[in-house]
Amino acid sequence: MPGSQHHVISSMFQQCKLCYKGCKMCLGPSIMDCFACYPPYGYSSVQRQCTPCCTDQSGTDNCCHCIEEGKCAALGNTEENKLFNQAAIVIVVLSLVIVVIIIFITLLTYLYCRKKPVFSSYSYGKLRQEDINSCDS
Repeated sequence: MPGSQHHVISSMFQQCKLCYKGCKMCLGPSIMDCFACYPPYGYSSVQRQCTPCCTDQSGTDNCCHCIEEGKCAALGNTEENKLFNQAAIVIVVLSLVIVVIIIFITLLTYLYCRKKPVFSSYSYGKLRQEDINSCDS
């Protein structure tokens, strides 16, 4: 596996430094700076790092299911992916419940306001004759 490098700019000069082991391309020296990996590692977009590809003997604890050279399956069987999927489902369900509650409250408010007369304190009465005569002059 050849050593990939990332560019470092300091105040005096420019240099290249090695990426983390397994990184094919990186932005820095950390495992979290990788964005492409050499086999037997695959880039996990969920973990944002190079993760060993699962083998039959390795299980699924700290590895990813590699779909092609250097790439992990987006929705593998790792615990992190399962938790991520469960969290996404919970967020969608909660969002739908909130929307239904808002629609229900809006509908109840509309129906409540529709029953109330707008000018309930006003009433009409017969005009007095002197009020009618004052309008003619």
